[in-house]
Amino acid sequence: MFIKKNKSIIIPVFFVFLLVLAFLIPGCSKPKPDGNLAEDTAPNIGALAPEFVLKDLEGNEHKLSDFKGNVVIVNFWTTWCRYCLVEMPYLENLHISQEDVTVIAVNVNESRSDVQAFIVEQGFSFPVLLDLEGEVSSNYRIRAYPTTFAISPEGIISSIKVGAFDAAGLKQLVESARNN
Repeated sequence: MFIKKNKSIIIPVFFVFLLVLAFLIPGCSKPKPDGNLAEDTAPNIGALAPEFVLKDLEGNEHKLSDFKGNVVIVNFWTTWCRYCLVEMPYLENLHISQEDVTVIAVNVNESRSDVQAFIVEQGFSFPVLLDLEGEVSSNYRIRAYPTTFAISPEGIISSIKVGAFDAAGLKQLVESARNN
């Protein structure tokens, strides 16, 4: 008897709960005055890639715009992501073999010493930038690792790949940026 009488109240209360929860989850709310991007202004294909400034493993600062004029592959990754590790040899090969392509591996939320030890152990030579606070990955709306952006020489996002790629997939990313 109690359930029958209160059934008409339970459903609306449940929907109100879901609505409130949606506004509490990061990325689901409206733009914030601190300048963080809202979901509806997240980087999209055809848009100018948002500028960022990050330090490399030696402490030198790099801006995304420093690489304008080249195809840029920006790969967001972590050392604990097994799919990231699978694609890194492809990034290394691209870095070594294509002079008109800049590979930027943006490590997210890990210490410089841990990342440097990993890169040295693996023998990678592509540039690694550190997003120590996760601010850049947040602005780029990274929801999974790895996530890779292909950026044209003019600074326009031509492709976004969520998840690992193989050699053919990386070649497609590069070609999309070259043909943009």
